[in-house]
Amino acid sequence: VFTDKSGPSPRKASIRGGAMLPVLAVLDAERTVSCPPHVTAASGLDAFVQAVESLTSTGANPLTQALAQNASQLV
Repeated sequence: VFTDKSGPSPRKASIRGGAMLPVLAVLDAERTVSCPPHVTAASGLDAFVQAVESLTSTGANPLTQALAQNASQLV
């Protein structure tokens, strides 16, 4: 994510593309047990904020809102 602060109001932009999508993602919750508490807290807060942003986005639709609401409740 890049932030452009040169204009009248800051603007964020991200680099995206199909080539950046993984072929495989391996999730192992046991690997997180050894994380320091501040890393766990920051990760949880980030996940919650992402869910709330999706829930309140102007581009949200009933499906994405349902998924985002469930995600925020799980966090």
